[in-house]
Amino acid sequence: MFEEIMGETTTSDKDPVAVPYQILDFPDGKSRYVLDPVKKKMVWAKHNTEVVQISTPDKNGKVIVKSSGGEFLHVPIDYVRDIGFN
Repeated sequence: MFEEIMGETTTSDKDPVAVPYQILDFPDGKSRYVLDPVKKKMVWAKHNTEVVQISTPDKNGKVIVKSSGGEFLHVPIDYVRDIGFN
């Protein structure tokens, strides 16, 4: 019953979906303040921090990502670099 509610089946032969491994790659290689849209304030984002993109680019070319520290960040898509898959 639980599997039926959650949409999972025990007979599924689906392969696990590969998740892209992404980092914040600032052009000058230095950390900087960026907007956290949830807290509605600027937060310190470190260069090369692991992130997961959770939105598509908006009209300004920015996306929302979630950092490995649990913060949401609003950054230009050019700052998010794919470096592989987990």
